[in-house]
Amino acid sequence: MVRHWLTLIARTRPNSERHRIRRALAINALGAATTALVLVIVLITKFLSGAWITLVAISTIYGVMVSIRRHYDRVAREIAANEDDLVLPSRVHAIVLVSKVHLPTMRALAYARATRPDILEAVTVNCDVISYAKGAPVLKQLVAGVGQQPVLAGLPSYFTAHQFANTELSDLLRELESASGRDLTGWTQEWLQTAGCNTLRASFETDGDGAFPAF
Repeated sequence: MVRHWLTLIARTRPNSERHRIRRALAINALGAATTALVLVIVLITKFLSGAWITLVAISTIYGVMVSIRRHYDRVAREIAANEDDLVLPSRVHAIVLVSKVHLPTMRALAYARATRPDILEAVTVNCDVISYAKGAPVLKQLVAGVGQQPVLAGLPSYFTAHQFANTELSDLLRELESASGRDLTGWTQEWLQTAGCNTLRASFETDGDGAFPAF
């Protein structure tokens, strides 16, 4: 703290602030001198009784803190801004998310054009009410067909394999197939890739008495 106040007082110009810093400097200097005196007395009188451990600990901690400070100073020098290192990208691809065409959309496109990109695209995500309503039942059906444990085992593998990347449905199904040992191609074709309503038919057998031995 004494070094801190000495550095700060050299950079401070107003007299009122310098007076406050001098008072803080005097208090910290007195505390540092008292602490050093106590340390010397303890080391002289109790060195062989274990005070040497304190001396070793102080030296070790001081060395660690100095190395940490040097590390941060080195990192600060590496990431310091330099005009010679400012390199503009060779190509700029601007993407503007659009929900519908209205005044805010036109303003966003105008702002994107003002940046002079090489490519400017307006992208809209088509997520209708039917897709949202159908998603939950389809996932429940998938869990019921594959099993909860294989799904819970396949999802972590899916997220780990494709983190920070875009994926397709086939990527998720591949991990679930690996975890469950089942082929989900037929299920995908029947319930996700075929338009229209599904038709369910019962398969059964009857015997001579009209009973159902198989259903």
